[in-house]
Amino acid sequence: WHDIKDTFVGLSGRVLVTTAIHSVANTCSSSAAHDHVYAMKTLANEHSRPLFFKEAFEDDNPPVDKEDQLGSEALKKCDGLPLALVTTARYLQSTGNPTHGNWATLCHNLGAHLETKEMLARMKRVLVHSYTSLVKHDVKTCLLYLGIYPSGRTVRRGSLIRKWCAEGFIQGDYMCNALDAATGNFKDLVNRSIIQRTDTSSKNSVDQVKTYHTHGMMLEFILHISKCDNFITLLYDQMAPPPPPSKIRWLS
Repeated sequence: WHDIKDTFVGLSGRVLVTTAIHSVANTCSSSAAHDHVYAMKTLANEHSRPLFFKEAFEDDNPPVDKEDQLGSEALKKCDGLPLALVTTARYLQSTGNPTHGNWATLCHNLGAHLETKEMLARMKRVLVHSYTSLVKHDVKTCLLYLGIYPSGRTVRRGSLIRKWCAEGFIQGDYMCNALDAATGNFKDLVNRSIIQRTDTSSKNSVDQVKTYHTHGMMLEFILHISKCDNFITLLYDQMAPPPPPSKIRWLS
């Protein structure tokens, strides 16, 4: 941005920049108070449901008696993200047999389907880019650790940072102790919009906000990578889990 912004000097009009990185948005803002930065919000339930069912049934109305059951699992995982809603609905529609049990099973294994199903490829590219854009290996490890929190569970910032340190994921040195390094990793995940603050009504800074959560689709992606790498083995789902690996590295 610093390299190209001088090109626009003297021109009328406005430049609109879209980014998922908060620090980039603040840098591009022409206001020192960053009040020209607009943070996109996820869709509320009253807007998520119509969009999802429009795509899932190709403009046909869903069965009235089944609507509440059919999309409950999918809507929870999509968490109001338009791209997730559209791609997941189209994928479920392509499988046929729109029953609650069938759709719930497909959503239960959504992380694996992200890896193999072409209809979810666009969603996968976004998630993979978010993951691979994390330069430091320990930040990626910290992200995968979020898989121990069930979907919809609030993550407390202070508790999570202390767990990272206690588990030995963060190694301090003479320039930066482990706690400060862990705090920096947390800020990096927030800066890249990978984890979201839950107290959205507050205008407090990242240092003051205490609770966060991981979006459902990102959590599915994290869980899939964790299982493939045998980083975390989870035993909290109500549905019958697949056979655990012969050697478990980290059990939650």
